Parts: sequence; C-alpha cells; structure tokens
Amino acid sequence: MKTDVTLVATLENGIRLYSFRYLWSDARYIGVMAQDLLNDPALRNAVTQEPNGFYVVDYARLGLRMATLAQWQAQGLASVELRAVPANTGQFPVNPTKSAFRPAR
Repeated sequence: MKTDVTLVATLENGIRLYSFRYLWSDARYIGVMAQDLLNDPALRNAVTQEPNGFYVVDYARLGLRMATLAQWQAQGLASVELRAVPANTGQFPVNPTKSAFRPAR
C-alpha cells in the first residue's frame, strides 16, 4: 500500500518516522510503519488487523498523528505530535488519520 518509504527520524522513545506515498496518491506523508510497531511489545497495542487483512495504526495510542511532508518540513516534530487541549475549552484534538497496510503473504 505504501511506496517510496524513507526513514526521516527516530524519536527518543524509539518510534521511527518515515516519509511515504500511498500507491493511489502522489501526496507524501510522514508516519509510522505498523511492522515496526508489531516488533515492539510496548507499541504493538497501537496496531490492529482489519478483516480485509490490512493492519491499521491508531496514532493516538502513540501520542502522534500523521502529517503531510509539507507540514513536516514547515513544523518539524510538532506536525506529528498530538497536543492536549485544555478540558474547559470544549475542543478535542483532531482524530488522527489511521494508516493501514496489507501484510505480505
């Protein structure tokens, strides 16, 4: 599902961030790879497998969100970090986009 995958950063907690494109799009994104998370017992709970066989990453469980490459270039790490919103504002953090891939068979 993803192509042109390039490692762009490793966070202090060991999570690796990649630049990639989905096969159906020319847009580039920054996010994680489910395969990396599944290999780490502390992070694998952020990954589920859908009935269609694709793995889905729940970025909120990682305290992250996907970003476009343009956002990453403009804001750096802040572009992928989820920030808490004060409880009295009535606002909620943006629901992060979930990322999916189908495992090799």
